[in-house]
Amino acid sequence: MITNRILTVDLPAPGISLNVSRLMSVIAEPTWGMAPRVSTEYELFYVTGSELSVVVEGKDDVIRKGEIFLNYPGQKFGIHRSERPVSLLHCHFDFGRVAASKTITGLSDWASRLSRMDAWTSGFSRILHLPDKLAVRNNTVLLETLRRVNHFQRTAEHGYAIAAEAQFLIFLQCLSQETLRALSATAAPQDVSSSGLLVAHALDFIEQKMNINFSLYEVANNLEINPQYLSRIFKAQTGLTVGRYILRRKIAVAKERLLSTRMNIKQVAMSVGFNDAQYFSRRFHSEMGLSPRAYQLTMGV
Repeated sequence: MITNRILTVDLPAPGISLNVSRLMSVIAEPTWGMAPRVSTEYELFYVTGSELSVVVEGKDDVIRKGEIFLNYPGQKFGIHRSERPVSLLHCHFDFGRVAASKTITGLSDWASRLSRMDAWTSGFSRILHLPDKLAVRNNTVLLETLRRVNHFQRTAEHGYAIAAEAQFLIFLQCLSQETLRALSATAAPQDVSSSGLLVAHALDFIEQKMNINFSLYEVANNLEINPQYLSRIFKAQTGLTVGRYILRRKIAVAKERLLSTRMNIKQVAMSVGFNDAQYFSRRFHSEMGLSPRAYQLTMGV
């Protein structure tokens, strides 16, 4: 089951007012019933065994094992009583005064782009894309993160409530990434517009050429389209020019290598297509506000 609606949550920097209720691990035999009522907060249901029969806005639905369901504020939601047992994780949460909007149409086209763009490069690092319902394929990370939420919530020591909220935010970020991957992987060719496919191919080409110096014209030549046309549709669909995206993606890769490899700054520069280490350092500083070496020192390297 793939979602048919996305909740986009724009988180303000540097932090958010995220409130999470106690995460409950529920084993019900038989399954209890709950009359439909209008929700005032977000609700998370993660079914880990059997299935849960629900009614959403007057329509019956089933949340099966391995599926996550998010109930939105203002939505009428209820649970059907059943003789079948069910096990699940459940909690309420809200973001306070944070902008949220629902996307219903064009999901495949939209996901084909975002699933190829890392959050820092695209500027979407503070945006969550949450499904109303999703069958999770890679549930190990999600379950482990929720277990940490539960651990911190059960610990009475000072500061652990904040740690639980931080872990729950990590869970939502992982769920957001899983949603984009799932939508992109299941999209049929006819569900993605021609311009959407071109931008997706452009993003793939950029990713493959991280180690060389190239520009808009090489990307357009590879796709066999006019550079001005590519520039226009790329900016419309990603919010960035091709050149700006290439630079930010190279800096994102360089950041990882500065922290996780034994390469020196010149070698890192070469690995992302900069032949001049000093020029690389200037561009790095323009994006990050500090030099590559200062970035390493700030991060404890």
